[in-house]
Amino acid sequence: MPVRSIFLALALLAGAACAPFPDLDTATSDQARAAPYPDLVALDPIIAEARAARAGTDPGPMTAAEAEALRRRAERLDGPVVDAETKERMAEALDRRDG
Repeated sequence: MPVRSIFLALALLAGAACAPFPDLDTATSDQARAAPYPDLVALDPIIAEARAARAGTDPGPMTAAEAEALRRRAERLDGPVVDAETKERMAEALDRRDG
């Protein structure tokens, strides 16, 4: 079985290697090709400004309605990921495959 998997992977890689490479030169417009490179900007001043702006604001206390909405959402997310009917169909499919 592992030999088949390796052979299949090699065949897929060989097939992908034969695929034509997309022509990227025609995907870029003349205007974009002639445009100058953008200036590089240091991130430290931007991050410091964002932190200062965020530190100066008080988000305020959460309202009771917002808290209740979050609790209801958490309860909905707390359920099973796969329902019982789907689990049963999945188990039956595995049994048929292994059977």
